[in-house]
Amino acid sequence: MTTKNRVYVVGNDKGGVGKSLAAMGLLDFLLERGEQPFLVEADNANPDVWKAYRSVVEAATISLDDLEGWLALLDQCAIFRDRSIVINQGARSKVSIEKFSDRLLGGLRVLGSELVTFWIINAQRDSLELLKDYARLLPESLIHVVRNEFFAPEERFVDYNASKLRAELEGRGGRALTMPALATRVTTELYSNQRMTLALASSSGPFGNQIEAQRWRAAISAMYASVLA
Repeated sequence: MTTKNRVYVVGNDKGGVGKSLAAMGLLDFLLERGEQPFLVEADNANPDVWKAYRSVVEAATISLDDLEGWLALLDQCAIFRDRSIVINQGARSKVSIEKFSDRLLGGLRVLGSELVTFWIINAQRDSLELLKDYARLLPESLIHVVRNEFFAPEERFVDYNASKLRAELEGRGGRALTMPALATRVTTELYSNQRMTLALASSSGPFGNQIEAQRWRAAISAMYASVLA
């Protein structure tokens, strides 16, 4: 069985590293190039991406804390096998990935789907320790590591930049990417307004916010295009 689709995971077991914003950027990128992605919101504590994009893309909220959730995820992967699927991973999911990642890999193998992960990191070392475990549990995933410039400039991610883990992941085809920082006043608007997509933020609200959102959309689009073109 063959398919053209990819399943994208925007992940990190930590909260507060910028996963939701990166997932919004990925959805925006896919929409702008004419795709109709399907969103799986797995961050049930803070389903910000689902709130913002549920009126723009087909979407489902699925808890991946137990086996039922992982099987429901595979159901959606089969139903939308002709589309890109974006999974916004919730925090503290390491235990469930350890238990159920074999189901995900087995199901995607049957569907012929490619698993691609964008692992979002801050400049702290624990992001790398969590990434090591993820890469071990999901060896078939192509993993791109995204340094979030909100926390530090690219060159200050010294633990990752010079790590053996980076060399290992890039040897498997992954890339080290940099997500540009977005002004706090814009992210605050995105998270407080439950219907505010990046496209809407670029064309409504305070003029300064619009210009900043337009700049960030172009920059994040270029980041994703560098590995997904």
